Amino acid sequence: MKKIELIIIGLILLFSIIPSLLFGNNSSKKIIEVKVGKNVIKTFDINESIIYTIEVDDMKNTIQIENGSIKVIDANCNDKLCVHQKEAKKIGDTIICLPHKMQINIK
Repeated sequence: MKKIELIIIGLILLFSIIPSLLFGNNSSKKIIEVKVGKNVIKTFDINESIIYTIEVDDMKNTIQIENGSIKVIDANCNDKLCVHQKEAKKIGDTIICLPHKMQINIK
């Protein structure tokens, strides 16, 4: 291999590692924020192990936090798409229930 090829490969490897160093997934710093509309209803530490039901007016969503992730396990909305979304575990992951205007973010 030529010297320039080795430099390019080294730079590619370096730039692929930098994001994980800067935005690492240190689970001790992750917070779950549950919003309905623009209001923050509840926050949780991602390291908790809990099943919690969010009730606002007629809406009802039950979430489960376990093993550093969160998922919606039950909802009384018509489409239940939030129940079928995959679990959220990384910073930036979001779960949304459009009928209930509920948003779960990991920060």
